[in-house]
Amino acid sequence: MVLDAKNYASMPPVAGIIRSMERENLTDPIDGSSVQQWRDRLNQIFVANLLTRPGYFQIRFIGKLDNWKELVRVDQGPGGITIMPSDSLQQKGDRSYLDGVARQNMREPYFSELDQNVDHGKVEDIPTIRIVHPVLAANGEVFGAIVVNANFGILLKEATSSLEDDVAITVLDRNASYMTIANGGTSTLMRLHTSPNWIEPPENKILREAGDARTIVTFDGKIYYVVPPTASEDKRDLSLGFVASIPLDALLTDARERLRHGTGISVLLASVTGLLAYLVGQRITAPLRCMQAEITQHRATNTPIDFPVYSEDEVGKLTKSFADLGNELIRQTARMSAILESTSEGIVTINTEGALCDANRAAVEMFGYPLEELIGAPLNILMPSPEKEAHQSYVEAALRTTVRMDMSPNRLVWAQRKNGTTFPIEVSIGKAVYDGKVHFVGVIYDVTQKNEMFSNQDALIDALKRSNDELDQFAYVASHDLKAPLRVIDNASRWLEEDLEEHLNDDTRESLGLLRNRVQRMERLLDDLLEHSRIGRVSESADLIKGEDLIDELKGLLDIPNGFELQTTDALATVTVPQFPLQTVLLNLISNAFRHHDRPSGHVRVDVNVTDDCYRFIITDDGPGIAPEFHKKIFELFQTLKPRDQLDGSGMGLAMVRKHVDIVGGSIEVNSDGVRGTEFRLTWPRSVDERGVKAA
Repeated sequence: MVLDAKNYASMPPVAGIIRSMERENLTDPIDGSSVQQWRDRLNQIFVANLLTRPGYFQIRFIGKLDNWKELVRVDQGPGGITIMPSDSLQQKGDRSYLDGVARQNMREPYFSELDQNVDHGKVEDIPTIRIVHPVLAANGEVFGAIVVNANFGILLKEATSSLEDDVAITVLDRNASYMTIANGGTSTLMRLHTSPNWIEPPENKILREAGDARTIVTFDGKIYYVVPPTASEDKRDLSLGFVASIPLDALLTDARERLRHGTGISVLLASVTGLLAYLVGQRITAPLRCMQAEITQHRATNTPIDFPVYSEDEVGKLTKSFADLGNELIRQTARMSAILESTSEGIVTINTEGALCDANRAAVEMFGYPLEELIGAPLNILMPSPEKEAHQSYVEAALRTTVRMDMSPNRLVWAQRKNGTTFPIEVSIGKAVYDGKVHFVGVIYDVTQKNEMFSNQDALIDALKRSNDELDQFAYVASHDLKAPLRVIDNASRWLEEDLEEHLNDDTRESLGLLRNRVQRMERLLDDLLEHSRIGRVSESADLIKGEDLIDELKGLLDIPNGFELQTTDALATVTVPQFPLQTVLLNLISNAFRHHDRPSGHVRVDVNVTDDCYRFIITDDGPGIAPEFHKKIFELFQTLKPRDQLDGSGMGLAMVRKHVDIVGGSIEVNSDGVRGTEFRLTWPRSVDERGVKAA
């Protein structure tokens, strides 16, 4: 279980989930996979492992966030294997088996106490043992844990499959919770010390009185062989004691039969001597027999050989050496098998005759051949012409080199599936020597999607260039051709006013003034449209500016009404920030606050907090506020909260703010109850260069 948990924790989807969840957009910065995609991949790995481990009934990846909530969970029960949907995942922060990683800051794997499983608050009648493997993020902090739940009864039955009918084995933990296997493994009794019907078994008293030494005890008509827990500082030590018992009558049946037939004292002594010799021999060879049973049990599952070796004689040392060697081979095999079977690239091995020796799951799925058909087949069955004819030349070239080489690096290589369809690939070939022979390892990449992506990318770039050209043309028309008629209208209205001065009354003068006001508004609208279209397309200065200088710039550009005040904090005065377009964004937000104020006096306050990744600006005012239903609408084009006749603006200021913020990858949100006061929270990302600039 320890090795399994370690392998699960080192799987690529675990690291992918961590990287994705550390990003605001929940997307892996390395390959663009989402958190859900990584979860789906880890689910499949857990499913594949549960199929080969009948003793496991649950594998989970639990995250530290949200009170240690399950991120990925796969269950195995009588109905088969179930992948838990997101809405069924639970918080586990209050469970005692997480004490080590959640509250004791343990960084190494450990076993939980033997107990019953609890799911959705319901206690299940399953004797449960868990291995908890902490998972660390890139910064070394605990991100979560891999937790594997195993049915202790199944594990114990597998370990005692050859049990004699008269022999019973009882396993006890430090709390005197116990499980007894009897009647050849067909009878099982489990009692937790917390159960209301728990009674201390006689085996616990025998185990307690035995101390730290193995011993044989006769009690109440039975012979008990006691194996006490091993004293160890290892957190993975389960501290389990074992007591094997057999009725004295069953053990001495042969001897009594001989006595009944009058064989005499010599035969009795011989029987007792034989029994003692058997027990001594069993005790001496116990490590070897235990190792043989473990190897037989784990041969097909690639799980580690895990059994205690207490004797310090030559047999014990030999057993431990063989077990260590076997476990190292099992670990290497399991690790390589997990890597090869979970990778998305096809991997094949080939001999010098060009025949396939092995293939991973991805290669089988990629070409559509069953593994049995691939083994021993010539590699060129995976190639169309002319690659098929040129194949042997690649093999000969690979034999002459000692470094990894690419197959036809300067042109597209095509492969052929079993159904005859072809697809583009990239192939990297390396040479390896094992079993005394040279082999080649080929890594195959299906580049169909990659090629389609490049084709789509070129088409999108061309379309973007055309769109930009059209936008430039529109901007030119907006800034020149559309303004010309407006200037004519403005001039004509002034000439009419001069020529008809003596005939004008208050109404006609007001109408002419209204006409010129509409012309000016239209000119401002065209200017704002032009500026909005250029955002993100016209490069801004990358100069940095000190906060105190930025404050002076803002005050110089603002027309602050009498009775109003711009308040700034020391944090803003001492920070160093990029001047543009940040200055434009702040100017828009502050001027809007003054322009839309409904009282003869008031204030606007600007503050900033600096983190490793961004600046967080807070702009607050004591104006009339913005109702919650308009919090999103105000960032749209041409949107105002009052009739346009009452405002001196185009309704595009906040739309330009939103566009600037989106382009740099920041965020902006508004908080207001619509009664009094508004707060804008602006997050502006810091570049790598800016992170090296400290506040003055």
